[in-house]
Amino acid sequence: MGFLLLFDLTNEASFLEVRNWIEQLKTHSLSDDPDIVLCGHKCDLQEKRLVNQNRAREFAKNYNLPYLETSAKSGQNIDRAIEILLDRIMHR
Repeated sequence: MGFLLLFDLTNEASFLEVRNWIEQLKTHSLSDDPDIVLCGHKCDLQEKRLVNQNRAREFAKNYNLPYLETSAKSGQNIDRAIEILLDRIMHR
C-alpha cells in the first residue's frame, strides 16, 4: 500500500497536519508501515510560500520519508513522485 501525501506550501496549517495524516494512514491502511512519499505542493507559487524547504525536508527525514516539491500547474516532480512511490512499493 502506498500514498502520495501532499501538503500545501502556501498554507502553514496543512503542513502542521502532516503528522496527523501520517498517523491516520498508519492506522487505517492495510499495512503497519505504508509506503509514503511526502510532497510539498504548489511549489510554483514561490511568492506565496509559507513552508520553508529545509523545514519540510527535516520533517520528512525524521519520518524517513522521501520529500519532493511538486506543482500540478507546471507538472514539476509529479512523475518523479509517482516513480519513487512505485519503486518503494515494488521493493516491499
